[in-house]
Amino acid sequence: MLTATIHFLDGETLTLNVHDFVWGIRTAPINDRPKKFSKKNWEKITYDFPNKDEINGPFELNEHIKLGLVPSITKLLNNYTFFFTDDDPGTVFASSKVVKIVSH
Repeated sequence: MLTATIHFLDGETLTLNVHDFVWGIRTAPINDRPKKFSKKNWEKITYDFPNKDEINGPFELNEHIKLGLVPSITKLLNNYTFFFTDDDPGTVFASSKVVKIVSH
């Protein structure tokens, strides 16, 4: 079975298999937040900001004939700030903390 290991900045690893399902979380861009924090703006952040976050998926990891799972994983990392797997939805990984992807 084709697998890929994702290495994170803190030394943790995550092994994914072909046909595993992953979910992406896209957070609201920083520039959508008000620059001045009056009480009115703070209420806006409190109530509007979570609605701008998106959870999309599940996405199935597909095999590339030469590159294995790397294209599927890099597409996920490029498009989403955070991600999690169907196997463990309680653990969320930060895309920015990925150091290396090894397909084997």
